[in-house]
Amino acid sequence: MNLFYRSFGQGPHLLILHGLFGLSDNWVSLGHRYAESFTVWIPDLRNHGQSPHHPEMGYLTMVNDIFDFFELHQIEKSAIIGHSMGGKVAMLFATQHPEMISKLVIADIGPGPTPTPNLQKTIIETMSSIDLSTMKNRRQVIKQLQDTFTQRGLIDLILKNIGRNSEGIYYWKPNLEAFYQNLDALAANIKFSDYYPNPTLLLKGEFSNYITEKDLTILYEHFPLMKEAIIHNAGHWLHDDNPQEFFEVTWKFLDS
Repeated sequence: MNLFYRSFGQGPHLLILHGLFGLSDNWVSLGHRYAESFTVWIPDLRNHGQSPHHPEMGYLTMVNDIFDFFELHQIEKSAIIGHSMGGKVAMLFATQHPEMISKLVIADIGPGPTPTPNLQKTIIETMSSIDLSTMKNRRQVIKQLQDTFTQRGLIDLILKNIGRNSEGIYYWKPNLEAFYQNLDALAANIKFSDYYPNPTLLLKGEFSNYITEKDLTILYEHFPLMKEAIIHNAGHWLHDDNPQEFFEVTWKFLDS
């Protein structure tokens, strides 16, 4: 699959993988900061943003997409940052192709089951229930989202998934049907067949519950050089809640 992507900067390669309901646009501000020393690549994963839609959306399929992305853009080796769903893709890719990944940053996710599958299901159902083609402006969408959600950050995340065609009609960018059909698989645990021998940084949001003690045991077994850091005043979307500390911690790790 030929993924849409954004790229800027020069230097060693750095790939950034977003989470479910995310897209490359969410990482542009941080990406430009990394671009001071890196060639930054931020793809939209399949069924997200401007990338193609397809009913298949398993983790191994997305790992293959990233392998094809490396080949297409002649990337022999890269550091990688993966958040949430993108973190699971990054971990699997690193254990399957360790020679292609120089350093790995895992952002607030473990290999275990996602702790909030009901929230993800509610987001998909709520987005699907809103007929954007009838909306005259984004304020109308916000009003409908506020009937279900109270967190402004979550509403902003959902709003990033709105597109507008040449006729001015709004539409949802992601493939919501594929999200719904694959949600159980995306929320399930992943298993590693090998280990990743290079430097790894695990970032945890101070207020997040996504990483468990069981996750840590498995991670240290398969990522023996892993170190941990906490991003303060941040939940699961730690790069959005505290972008400055996220950048400082990851920059120190990646640039060392």
